[in-house]
Amino acid sequence: MTIINMILPPTKKNRRYGVASQITHITIHETGNTNKGANAKAHANYLNSTQAEQAPVSWHFTVDDKDIVQHLPENESGYHAGDGGQGHGNRHTIGIEICVNQDGNFNKAMKNAAELCAYLMSIYDININNVLQHYDWSGKNCPENMRANDNKLWKAFIAKIIDFSKNKIEEVIEHVPAWGAEAWQWATSDSSLQISSPPYSTPNMLQVAVLLHALWRDICNNFVLTKEN
Repeated sequence: MTIINMILPPTKKNRRYGVASQITHITIHETGNTNKGANAKAHANYLNSTQAEQAPVSWHFTVDDKDIVQHLPENESGYHAGDGGQGHGNRHTIGIEICVNQDGNFNKAMKNAAELCAYLMSIYDININNVLQHYDWSGKNCPENMRANDNKLWKAFIAKIIDFSKNKIEEVIEHVPAWGAEAWQWATSDSSLQISSPPYSTPNMLQVAVLLHALWRDICNNFVLTKEN
């Protein structure tokens, strides 16, 4: 699974830069855009537009049959759940949009989204019961296709997430969760540490980096205090 980083610039009005989210749920959407070419990267371009700024609208990931694109850090609130700026859906859930473009494969897009959900659940300790529909926050009929026929595709989607959760997701390329971003950047930029393994190799190199970074900061802080005394 590859996650493409197309994070919105912090100056964008539809990005709630600095508004931290204590993540409790994942919210699933469908884009509703069936036009040809309305894939994940096209929606990334839309979020960078004046139209999206003025709405405002923003979410964390868009998934199609080929790509997973990230627009916001997971621990930053967005505008996607329709329950108001301070609503729980907007403030504390990761928003995932699944593409429905007519030239894409919706079943494959759902499969990719299920794999992403399983990964995020493992990182943020989210229970499967906390994977919800946009409908659950605002009453909007979204994700529309998945809700049809008594939630037939939704039930299959949840089952697929559970299947992915039972199997180890080998490696996520170009993506480090927000809680480890600073430590991973520090560890991989210091050639003396010689960290060349992926962040989710065994042993978990991201966790190693976080521990080393915390130790390094403690040493630096103690050194400063010693000098002052």
